[in-house]
Amino acid sequence: CALPIFQQSPMLLALPSPLPELGSSASFSLSIEQERLCGELVIRKLRGQKQLLHDPLLDNYLAGLGQRLRLHAGSLQYPLQFYWLPRSDINAFALVGGYLMVYTSLLQVTECEDELAAVLAHEIVHIMQRHTARMITAQKAVQPLAWAAVIGSVMLALTNPMAGMAAFSATLGGVQQQALIYSQAHEAEADRIGINLLVQAGFDPQAMPNFLVKLAQ
Repeated sequence: CALPIFQQSPMLLALPSPLPELGSSASFSLSIEQERLCGELVIRKLRGQKQLLHDPLLDNYLAGLGQRLRLHAGSLQYPLQFYWLPRSDINAFALVGGYLMVYTSLLQVTECEDELAAVLAHEIVHIMQRHTARMITAQKAVQPLAWAAVIGSVMLALTNPMAGMAAFSATLGGVQQQALIYSQAHEAEADRIGINLLVQAGFDPQAMPNFLVKLAQ
């Protein structure tokens, strides 16, 4: 996340501000339906490898916390689904299509619910602003063949989910890792809009910079 946010007032950042223009859906390499399929393929792979934690109490808690924020993310074009990953390192990430992965380690390092909500708000904004689709559109000009293979595997999944999942896993592995990392501008945008989500959902906006300080340390 962008470190300069530490030096700004959370309440100042939470003031209403227009969202950036995302352009028409035709300007993206991935359609909304293709985004959903991409995310679903990754979830299927994680589920098949038994990497997801299933605990009714924790699942319900995470879904409830996430949906409280979702109510104020008006531009989302699909429902959100939340999953726990049993990991010791500190992380959470958003997949295209409305899937959010939260590492169980966050239950130990967040000191209050507001800080966990801050992490979710940041990741929800990545989905809300279609950062991955925007990143892929930009990257397409640099690695057209690699991304053509990714899109092709998604299209295959429309008719044959199992074959599409196999092709998606293989082709995505061939794309440079740096292409999957959000830009600094996207991270700053997720912080800024995420603080607005926190305020609107009734959480403490100071939780965002507080947790980012911990993450930096």
